[in-house]
This record gives sequence, C-alpha cells and structure tokens, in this order.
Amino acid sequence: MFTNPFSAEKRRAARRERAEIAHRRAQECGETSTVRLPNEGLSTQKILSATIGKIRALAPEITGDYLDVGSGNGELIDRVVREFPVVPQACDYRDDLMTIGGLRVDVVNLNTGGL
Repeated sequence: MFTNPFSAEKRRAARRERAEIAHRRAQECGETSTVRLPNEGLSTQKILSATIGKIRALAPEITGDYLDVGSGNGELIDRVVREFPVVPQACDYRDDLMTIGGLRVDVVNLNTGGL
C-alpha cells in the first residue's frame, strides 16, 4: 500500500493548527499552561467510575454536604448526587465550565488563597 508523504504532512500541519487554535482559546479563558488544552483536566469516565466505587466502599451511607474541589463541568457532582443523598458545593479556579444549572461555583485560586 502506497502512502503519500504529502498527505501525512498536511495532516500533521492541520493537527498543529488545531492545537494552536485550542491553545489560544485556553489562554483567552485564563489558562496559563503552554501545553494544556481546553478539554484537559476534566474527569474521564474511568476516574468518575472509580470515584463512585470508592465512595460506595468507604462511605456507603454518606449524607449531608459534599464539597467538590476542582469541579470543572460538574460531571462528578452529577454522578455523586444521583447515587447519594448529598448537597453539592463546588469550587474551582474558574466558574465558566459548570454545566449543572443553578449550581454556583466558588472561584478559588489555591496558589494565592485558601478554601
């Protein structure tokens, strides 16, 4: 099978361009890392499942307030409140990622302040 090297180079150039665009968007949203993309830092399904499993194992009867530090878009909060009778509180270094309506995110920069 013949692979056209120009096609591979065009794909690499397009991938670099998409990464640069994502980097500019991240910078506009306050990201300061030169390698972090806008969708990085959000929980993966494996992490979400493992976290729910660990809560079930360690505190199956958990109730009351639940503080999610680094809440991102709220995926973990959504999973936790579906499984356990808790009242969520959220904090993160920015509040524009949250997708759960009505849930306020306290903005906290742990580099300069505390909870």
